Amino acid sequence: MVSQRYRVPNGLPEASAAGAGTGTSPDAPASSVKHCLRDVHGLQAEPVDCVSRAACRRARASFWRAIREYLPASSSWRRWLLTLLSAPSLLVIGPQSKAHGRECAYVVNFESDSVAEIDLATERLRRTFHLNAIEGCRVEQPPQGVKPWHIALTPDGSRAYVTTGLCLVHVIDPIRGVLDLISVGRFEGRYPITAGPDGQRVYVGYENSQFAPLVSIIDTQSDEVRETIPVPSLPNDIEISRNEDRAYVAGTRIAVIDIAAGEVIQELGGEQQFTELAVGPEGLALYTGSRPLFPNEEPPPGIYMYETQDNMLAKYVPLPGPPASIVLAPDGGIFYATTGGGVDVIDSSTLGVLSVIPVEKGIVRLAVTADGKYAYGTAAIGDFIVRIDTTRLIVDKTIPLTDCGKIHGQGRVPNDPYAACLPSDIAIAPCFCPSDCNRNGSVEINEVVQSVNIGLGLKTLPGCRVADPNGDGLVSVDEIVAAVNAALGDCG
Repeated sequence: MVSQRYRVPNGLPEASAAGAGTGTSPDAPASSVKHCLRDVHGLQAEPVDCVSRAACRRARASFWRAIREYLPASSSWRRWLLTLLSAPSLLVIGPQSKAHGRECAYVVNFESDSVAEIDLATERLRRTFHLNAIEGCRVEQPPQGVKPWHIALTPDGSRAYVTTGLCLVHVIDPIRGVLDLISVGRFEGRYPITAGPDGQRVYVGYENSQFAPLVSIIDTQSDEVRETIPVPSLPNDIEISRNEDRAYVAGTRIAVIDIAAGEVIQELGGEQQFTELAVGPEGLALYTGSRPLFPNEEPPPGIYMYETQDNMLAKYVPLPGPPASIVLAPDGGIFYATTGGGVDVIDSSTLGVLSVIPVEKGIVRLAVTADGKYAYGTAAIGDFIVRIDTTRLIVDKTIPLTDCGKIHGQGRVPNDPYAACLPSDIAIAPCFCPSDCNRNGSVEINEVVQSVNIGLGLKTLPGCRVADPNGDGLVSVDEIVAAVNAALGDCG
């Protein structure tokens, strides 16, 4: 299909999101609309996945009434939209393939310089984002590539920020790809990064060219560094308080930053390496993993809990090894700590180890789904991620990473289709769909209407940038077709 932007004739009324938002009559369930759209114009003899034939007929009629409200009978746009929604290409989408509320995992591949987006419902690779960068650093790109290490997602999943072994943070839009490069730090390092609770700021820790440890705050609207704060030691991890007034930075001690003042106001803990951080339920506790500065020193590796109101140490529990990842369950009652050979399940109030989930080849980084039913971790050895059933406390599935290899090498980095992935980090967010304007992992009829309005020139693109997946500033017919497909369940 040829991409083109139709222009609205003078006097055409704006599409009514209120009229088409639900597309249902009072007695027709909203969920039946999406499943009944495929039965328009008699294209199918039987309704699809409807509560009843009568409900399907009511839903269909209500939807077309909504179309008539904003498209006059004489309008070529009305005829076009009817044709679009009746297109045979839409009929291949079955109701079982609905993508509403689906989650995706973003896996950072250290060796292949990429980030893999995996649909957790289908375990299918949706897309691979290749991270190639020479410009932006004041050094030549090394032969081994950019070596991505950590990833941070904004809470709505609309942006991913990836730190690399170079002095760059890559900015990824899950629909449009790599958007920007932000220069921080010096030539090499494994820099931690995290997003604030409201998604307006991202915090990255690093060393500058003079080896001074710093934390920079990136504005996610402009993707520019807004402030840089000196910290006592090289950051291993960063965590932000729930109301975003404090930042906690793990190093040889834990630095507490007053974000408004832009300075370190307190240091916690003794001289050891604090590895991972997590803010507990309701923001009242801070958990941190630790290991001694030198082997066989005291105290042994373990987890500390600090009360955030006064930053006083509340509890400590030793572990077999220093945690490489600490992740809270959604309800905050427990958290998971990876300790090399497995995952420790720990009570968040007592720090008691409730169970240990063995992982055959070890696990490094961990992320938990929104409903808490599963946790996904990066393998310590091998090109795969593992799924943990958090109810049965077992590893119940292994998902291979299939798109490894450096296939887009630049500069002195050769193409190497046989390069390993070597996953180094993982994060989970809602899967994004074309025209999912509110970024909730589901495309509703009102969002399709909004995309049509943008294509008609009746609304502006900033109201729904994901309606323009190719980023050309226009909403074309094929992009609206993709929106309709997504509404019917094909978010792929």
